[in-house]
Amino acid sequence: MGAETNNLNGTSNSDGRYFPRWQVQNRVLYQLENEAQMYEGSTKDLSCAGACLCVDKEIKLNQKINLTVYLSDKERVTLTGEVMWSKQENQYNQIGVIFFNTSSQAQDLILQHAFEINKEELMKHWYKDWFGPQ
Repeated sequence: MGAETNNLNGTSNSDGRYFPRWQVQNRVLYQLENEAQMYEGSTKDLSCAGACLCVDKEIKLNQKINLTVYLSDKERVTLTGEVMWSKQENQYNQIGVIFFNTSSQAQDLILQHAFEINKEELMKHWYKDWFGPQ
């Protein structure tokens, strides 16, 4: 499963997030706290602060999770987070993960990737109040 990029998540502007999430379908390897086994899933959306993941495994709320997100074929980022919500959709479990203790290098990689994906939408999100109503 390669990195397949769609567009910036249209709901990011309306839900008050500082860091917009963009819809991506990237490979993710994850490991639950206190477990040795690695599992595979994919992102549904991603930002510097969190992600929505599609996974086969049912994961409990407040579960700590270590992630390796493949931003592209050559670029990956390692993150630590906590599961904030979970829901069943189609054949997958979707989980909302908030990241913590994210290094500035990891944040930079995510932002660079987002900027390359859709520069115009990212700029609109951050500077939307500078130009008045649109």
